[in-house]
Amino acid sequence: MVAAQSAKVLIFSATNGYRHDSIPDAINALTTAGPSHNIEFDPTEDSNAFTDANLANYDAILFLMVTDVSPNDIINQEQQAAFQNYLNSGGNFREIGAYFWDHPTLGEAAKPTHPTVSMIPERWTYTEEVYNFKQDPRSVGAKVVLTVDPSSAGELYTVVVVASLDVL
Repeated sequence: MVAAQSAKVLIFSATNGYRHDSIPDAINALTTAGPSHNIEFDPTEDSNAFTDANLANYDAILFLMVTDVSPNDIINQEQQAAFQNYLNSGGNFREIGAYFWDHPTLGEAAKPTHPTVSMIPERWTYTEEVYNFKQDPRSVGAKVVLTVDPSSAGELYTVVVVASLDVL
């Protein structure tokens, strides 16, 4: 039996402004679980990691609750160019977090229809943050699998988005 090849993922968790208290816990969870899934996570908040030579060492880049990634805030123009080169060369990118206007903390989720959320009842009252995205995630190819009932929160808020999974 051939051993599965290990993947190497850069976790970037720099923030400018609001910082989630859960970032260290998330990094710990990923780096602890990674080896059992043949994934080596390399956490950093150093934007100097964004060079063509360094990014070429990674199978994927994960932005973990990064805030304010506008020109020269978290990564400068040269670092952004290296990141774009990485993506243009087929590099993988994932984000845990969101770019949003606001988020209410009380509402009801609308009837879920996707298998990944099928265990949730037809009406589900929650007290958790959900996001009103600045851009509808569906406009860039994401599949929204659970939303908030607009009559309970006033607008269409996305609860769960699946960007790309083979099971879709």
